Amino acid sequence: MITPEKDVEDIHNSLISKKSDVIINIISKRTYQQINILIYIFKKTYNKDLIKEINNFLSYDVNLISIFSLLSINPINYDCQTLFIALNQSNKDINTLIEIIITRPSNILKKVIVEYSSLYKNKNIIKEIENINISRIIKNILIIFLTKEKNENKTPDLDLCQSLAIKLENEKVKNWLNINSVLYNIIINNSQTEIYFISMFYKKLSGNSIIEKIDKEIIEDEKYYFIQIILSLISLEEYFTKKLYKAINDKNENIILRILITRRDIDLEKIKQCYIQLYNKTLINDIKNFFSGDSHKLISNIIGM
Repeated sequence: MITPEKDVEDIHNSLISKKSDVIINIISKRTYQQINILIYIFKKTYNKDLIKEINNFLSYDVNLISIFSLLSINPINYDCQTLFIALNQSNKDINTLIEIIITRPSNILKKVIVEYSSLYKNKNIIKEIENINISRIIKNILIIFLTKEKNENKTPDLDLCQSLAIKLENEKVKNWLNINSVLYNIIINNSQTEIYFISMFYKKLSGNSIIEKIDKEIIEDEKYYFIQIILSLISLEEYFTKKLYKAINDKNENIILRILITRRDIDLEKIKQCYIQLYNKTLINDIKNFFSGDSHKLISNIIGM
């Protein structure tokens, strides 16, 4: 039977015998909460810091140490760090803001707001977003998702969804990037499940998806951000799959690791299946060129074969 105590004993023995495989197998298959328990028991049993001991042992592979650190960081802190970097670049990283703010549940975002202020000298993330040089509508969506309790309804009224799709079909696409638009109100008021069905009904009515309509008929720069928001609300798996694919092609290791680590206990299996469906190849195969040796073993364990 696998227990935290057994994990700690196996890790300790592996550190002594210098067997990285055992450590990789254990850590890669444990959640952040489980890793935290291992850290506590290791300290109590051996009076040593588990992360420091592992980092010292793995000093031959800086990449491996970095991945281990990400696996052991508090997810709220990880989101805060990611948001801070996105907001403090000369060119603000709006795509990353969308990734964190639109895809996280309300209970997580509430903690992010508090922790962000604590980590960064009472900085107010909402005020920081208000100061970004982007359109008012994108700011509004980000701030509303941060501050308003998200609609989590998973049993939608299909008649209402169809009615909203009809209203959307009757609205001019060029008016969608407006805070008085039907689309804007759907985004801020409806649950992901509801938006999924609204989008299905809309495609039947118009012959095109909401995303296809935006891409074809809107020329403003903000349309790209709108597409990301809509896609993440219609299908999280497709959103993260496409984001991973782009990161792989752009050779952006930070985004690849962030998605793998933040989604591994949520929907990584669905993302893997979506990846095959969209690109007719496996995620693990596409990522193999980014990592080697023990780093590759760790990532392979996280993704699963």
